[in-house]
Amino acid sequence: MIEKLTIIIERLRYITFLTELIPFIFCLFNYKNLKSKELKVFFLYMTFLVVLFGPVFYYRNINHQEDLRSIFVRIYVAEEFSFISLFFYHVIKHTFVKRTIQVIIVLFLLFSIIDYIVSDKTKLGYRPHVAECLILLVYILYYFYEKIQTNTIIPVYQTNVFWIAVAFIIYCSGNFFLFLYSNQQNDEQFQIQYTLIYSTITILKNILLCIGVMVKQPKENHEYNDLITQQKFPDFLQKQEKDIS
Repeated sequence: MIEKLTIIIERLRYITFLTELIPFIFCLFNYKNLKSKELKVFFLYMTFLVVLFGPVFYYRNINHQEDLRSIFVRIYVAEEFSFISLFFYHVIKHTFVKRTIQVIIVLFLLFSIIDYIVSDKTKLGYRPHVAECLILLVYILYYFYEKIQTNTIIPVYQTNVFWIAVAFIIYCSGNFFLFLYSNQQNDEQFQIQYTLIYSTITILKNILLCIGVMVKQPKENHEYNDLITQQKFPDFLQKQEKDIS
């Protein structure tokens, strides 16, 4: 029973690894529509992820060297945080917040380097993961706060940014406490639970990222069928105004 469970967990890890590549494939198929600055930054993020995927997979599953794997995982976390921060830098409107994001990127990179120096090189350091999840959650919550304050004819769920933001808010909130306790728990039972939770959340995140890349965002001045009412949005508003009057 234990052997079967171990095989299932290991296959789940492989599946999780492979799903990390799927959003990049969707980016390639839909590259011509990635015109905005934030989507170009997201494409660069996915490109670097694919580049780092090879070494991480190799040292994790083929040539087991935890010290080298740890280095590439830390580089990946720093790369992920930097690009996703830049993604929200282009999305968020407030000037002070945008400048704060630039400073936070630099501080996070310095923190990652210092943490690597003082940590055990043969183990994965989870402190950068915890910091990344916490800070990205703040970015995303502030982004949604700004959207609430903004009137737009396009429903937020029909934008690329919305689905990407939802993907990362699920990923960060779902894995925050998992990463937080990973340094303290090393038993086999915890590792199984860790894999199940992390894999489920990561696969869901990658599905939402694929949706975010492929969704066709309507133009600002373009009439379109609303996904809920299935009516042309401006006509629907006019109908509501007539009913009220």
